[in-house]
Amino acid sequence: MSSMTKEEREATKAKVLECAAEDEGAPLMTERDETESVGGDSTATRRKRNRLSFLGGRPASITIDIPKEESPHFQRATTYDSTVKKINEAIEKGKDPELVVAGSSGSYWVFLGDGTKAGIFKPKSEEPYGPANPKWAKWFHRVLCPCCFGRSCLLLNTGYVSEAGAFAMDCLLDLQVVPPTSIIRLSAKTFNYNAIEKRLPKRPTKIGSMQLLVECNGDGKSLNVDSLNTTQKVELLDQFQRLVILDYMTRNTDRGLDNWLTYIDGDTVRIHAIDNGLAFPFKHPDNWRTYPPSWASHTLGKKPFTKAIRRHVLRQIKSTTWLANCERRLREIMSLDEIFTESRFQGQISVVRGQRRNLIKCIEREASTPEELFAMHPLYIVKKSNGEVGWKTHLPCFRCC
Repeated sequence: MSSMTKEEREATKAKVLECAAEDEGAPLMTERDETESVGGDSTATRRKRNRLSFLGGRPASITIDIPKEESPHFQRATTYDSTVKKINEAIEKGKDPELVVAGSSGSYWVFLGDGTKAGIFKPKSEEPYGPANPKWAKWFHRVLCPCCFGRSCLLLNTGYVSEAGAFAMDCLLDLQVVPPTSIIRLSAKTFNYNAIEKRLPKRPTKIGSMQLLVECNGDGKSLNVDSLNTTQKVELLDQFQRLVILDYMTRNTDRGLDNWLTYIDGDTVRIHAIDNGLAFPFKHPDNWRTYPPSWASHTLGKKPFTKAIRRHVLRQIKSTTWLANCERRLREIMSLDEIFTESRFQGQISVVRGQRRNLIKCIEREASTPEELFAMHPLYIVKKSNGEVGWKTHLPCFRCC
């Protein structure tokens, strides 16, 4: 069901006709700048040209964000497309994705031709409340408990765009904690299809997020801070606070101890923020259920933000162009979903604006902590029709909606 207006449908039709006239059957081509300033930083962010094929007025695919060259994810992000190609070749040769047993949705390990795990693919249709979710628990939840269905602050079955949006936010803030993630389409016989789709000569492709696999040897649950040496503790605190900034800016409602991974080897300490599918709400969570992140009550969450983190983040988000770049990029990603509406997106970006305002106010103060940041009163900042920006605080709400 389309939510586009008549004018949007006419504009889409004109674009498709223009594309067909130039090259029949070719997807519409949109060229994005090879370099683009992010967050006002002088270092340019590289982006590939973006090929968009229009279906119902919305792009069917999008290029991955490219982090800065000093990021440990830079090289793998630049070769993301070739990795997806190798995964498709492996599927054609019989190396099908494997269902991840854990979790409440249909997530799949995807492999390269030699059997090496390359990443995890999360189809939209198999998300926790998706129609093709192979896990029975959420099916019963949807059928027997519709009044408790999903989270009232999130759009259902949009986790895949949230995953890509979190990586975009990571790149915009140069946090370097989210593994390379983008939106792709895959087809495999191991995916959960309905009876009609299974009879087709070729299984339909499924749109979803694909996150590249990262090296890890632990997670938030198994982390023992006391066992680390001084150098490791300093690096861990830096990584931990980067995770805090990411989750706060995306208002992640599902950051448990088991979905941030750790890699500790000598003086090298890395945190990887995975499972970002329950972020970017269109309103703040109701006060009776705020979905607090694990870091809010963690031992490291009581330590003040370091001077380096405060300086780094403020340089990014206080730029006059950062918010505009953020809104533009998130709209590109979120508009891939079939239920995308501008009004809902404005709700999501209003939450981001409010989080940004609180984050600036918090980390401008010395000795402020992640615990104090999460305790701040949520803001929801909207743009008025005359172009001015107004803000309102989030009021308590004791109802299911």
